[in-house]
Amino acid sequence: MDLKRHFDSDWFIILTPADGPLIELAILNVQNPIVPENMSQRATGGILTFVVENVHLAHDAAKAVDAKIVSGPTAMPYGQERLLIEDPNGQLIDISSPTAPLTSAG
Repeated sequence: MDLKRHFDSDWFIILTPADGPLIELAILNVQNPIVPENMSQRATGGILTFVVENVHLAHDAAKAVDAKIVSGPTAMPYGQERLLIEDPNGQLIDISSPTAPLTSAG
């Protein structure tokens, strides 16, 4: 899915698919007063995952903006290559691309 910036400010970004706003992904600065104080703690326990065609292009883009790369592209035993980055709020983000065709069970 090709995401574009639908809205951008110094504290809030909305990403939507380039071919239409079927979904929105909002990323907020947790230090902004609009975020409830009890919700502004460091993110834990979850991973936000994006599946892309080429994880190496995502890796190059992450390096270009000096993103905090936790783990570069790594072949995983479940048929994907995975890149892990951490956003400024501490959220772990998994960017993966298939390395083998998906097969259906059954």
